[in-house]
Amino acid sequence: MVRNALFIGLLVVLALAACDSGRSAAPRSAAVTVGVDIGAAARAQELAPQGAPVDPVSGATGVTEAELKVYRGMDRVYFDADGNEVPDESGSVPVVLTAAAAQVTLHLLFGTYAFEVEARDAEGNVLAKGSLADVNVDGPLDILVPLVSEIGSASLAGPVAVLPNQVFDVFLAVHPPGRADLIVPTTDFDASYQVTGGSDGGHSDLGIRVVAECADVVVDASVFAPGGVDVLADAQLVVGIDYHCPPVTVGVDLVPPYVDVLAPTPPVTLPVGSVLELSGVVKDAQSGVQRVEVYEGVVLLGEAVVTPDSDDDLYDEWSFAGTTLDVARTYELTIVATDGAGNQSQATLEVDVE
Repeated sequence: MVRNALFIGLLVVLALAACDSGRSAAPRSAAVTVGVDIGAAARAQELAPQGAPVDPVSGATGVTEAELKVYRGMDRVYFDADGNEVPDESGSVPVVLTAAAAQVTLHLLFGTYAFEVEARDAEGNVLAKGSLADVNVDGPLDILVPLVSEIGSASLAGPVAVLPNQVFDVFLAVHPPGRADLIVPTTDFDASYQVTGGSDGGHSDLGIRVVAECADVVVDASVFAPGGVDVLADAQLVVGIDYHCPPVTVGVDLVPPYVDVLAPTPPVTLPVGSVLELSGVVKDAQSGVQRVEVYEGVVLLGEAVVTPDSDDDLYDEWSFAGTTLDVARTYELTIVATDGAGNQSQATLEVDVE
């Protein structure tokens, strides 16, 4: 009797173990609700997700639908109309979010998933994309897929004309592909600027403040993905100057003047007590002749008189007189010409006094 009772108990234990084994082998799944970041501004059958481009006047987004794709590992997961997984694409329907159905509930096996969203307008232009990777599904979940606007083009807006030294702002607008009427949020791009005809008074992703100079101002903007280096869009704006400043020519005079002694003609011999009289020519085409000085050795005898040429195309004349040569010896004379930039040149002459 005891033996029969033990046998029956063993059968019950084996049966329960078999049931538990069958239950643990069954795949487990969970309901996962997926949506895009839809705000209260959704209207007129349009989605209004944060991160999507909007109309700058009305604030309405151009997105009309957002298609959701789900991946388990490297494999895409397909669903029927009730959000249940199907074996392949042939029996599936696209998972599309709209203003009327801004989120969807999918029945997913436990595992790790990636979610991708592509937001489009009514013409099929892709305005924004979003992704969420490494999502562990081991029970019911509610998740949001953040969107980032696509970049298609850019434009600059500012005044038509300004005055010299005027400070003005130039505004940058970045647009998604195919929709120049929509504006990409500044969180979805970085911008850099170059200015000619003015100086940078400060800039941001909204635009640049410019200080005008005396010529037309040209502003160039380049747009990048956040942290990126490849230019995705660029724009240029030319701002005219209402009043042009007088032209200013800036240069550097590196050429010394030309100077020469014409009289007396070497060799020169004079008697003791003679009055030294010299004359010659000098010329400087850039900054003009400042002065001509006459030295005997290192002693300055005096400054010559310079007579400018009236036609301004020939040599100026210089002359010097007044020093009495009262010692019999050889006088080493140096004539130094200086121009307006401080450049100098020299001519020399020996005078023997007997």
